[in-house]
Amino acid sequence: MKNLGILGTLVALSTFACGGQKEGGDDPAAAASVASAASTANSAGVRLERASRQVETGDKVAEARAELATLVASPELSATEKDDAALWLSRAYELEGDKEKAISTIEVLLASHGNSNTFAKAEEADQRLRKLLTGDATSRFAQDDENRDPVAPIASAFIKYFPKNAGGLYDVTVAMIGRGVHDSDRLGTFAIGEAIRRSADRACPLCEKPKVHSGRHGHGSWTSIPGARGAEIDRSLAVFYYDQQDGRIPARYDALLPMPTAEIEKRLASGDGFVAVKERPNAPPVVLVAAPRWSQLATVEEAFSKLTAIPAEPFTVKVPNALMPREIQSVVRGGFDKMRGCYEQLTKRDPKAQGKFVLAFKITGEGRIDDVRADDATTLKDAAFGTCMVEHAKTLVFPASRAKGDTTVRYPIEFSP
Repeated sequence: MKNLGILGTLVALSTFACGGQKEGGDDPAAAASVASAASTANSAGVRLERASRQVETGDKVAEARAELATLVASPELSATEKDDAALWLSRAYELEGDKEKAISTIEVLLASHGNSNTFAKAEEADQRLRKLLTGDATSRFAQDDENRDPVAPIASAFIKYFPKNAGGLYDVTVAMIGRGVHDSDRLGTFAIGEAIRRSADRACPLCEKPKVHSGRHGHGSWTSIPGARGAEIDRSLAVFYYDQQDGRIPARYDALLPMPTAEIEKRLASGDGFVAVKERPNAPPVVLVAAPRWSQLATVEEAFSKLTAIPAEPFTVKVPNALMPREIQSVVRGGFDKMRGCYEQLTKRDPKAQGKFVLAFKITGEGRIDDVRADDATTLKDAAFGTCMVEHAKTLVFPASRAKGDTTVRYPIEFSP
């Protein structure tokens, strides 16, 4: 089968899911264990404290190093304590002049957590490896906000819902349902973990950096709601995206939303989008981002992302009526299989056929396609191929819009064997 390429910038609208791994702490059952087991665990903790103090003061480093080498694999310590032991073991090796073992100990620690950078000692381990290999623990980009992930002003308003836990960790989890997940990443609307870090940097640039675990669960459709309930929706900042195309959330799930779907539909009938936030007891709030068409969700969220306080009432956003490029692109790409068939028929007659076919057409306010033809910029000129392309293009159906007049489109498609 031949490949069909497209000229111009494309927007990938794929569904994805990201799951955050939480730092594994002490098992609650262990706290209720027998006294002898508790005594043993406490003993291991005391040994870790003593060995770390020896390394810090440079006293009996060889003895401390041997003790730490045992403790890093001790089942009596929590995951975080074992990570701490590994960091001190690396320092002990460095004091003894064994830089290679100091480095490899940190590499093993980082590898044990896979691709996660959310464990409690992640930043400390990162800085130590950087210092051992470059001589400087601080990345030259560490304090440069322009080179860090985007953080929208509204993200800081959500910090209050994620207080530091008993272990000194900010555990930030966000569950997102719907088609707006990609735009959220671009805008940094719910980049709360990074907002916590930057807030701490501004308050005290020289202080120890906060320990933040940021977990996000992204789902492209409301059909993920049953599986996301519980650990995700019920205990995270829950964000729902709603549109009147494929993004209509059934009334069955009204209890999860800031308002009933009937009220959502009533508000969207005006043609405007909006954001609503609902407080929840003992959990972060629920956020609803709604628009008549899915492509307008980005406009709504962008306006919301610029706020500095969470609105107490639904926040209305004017959205563009005309079809957006991503909507047009999505529909045309949906017809690629049929258009590819046109090209395959052409290559049976001319195996080396290649070039550009530019579809020219108009879209009415009701979403109908009209005046379809091959634009003069077309380079792949074959009568039968052109007729096939035009006939398939005539079957495309676009979203209805409130735009006055027709939308004129020129859509270049590149074909090659």
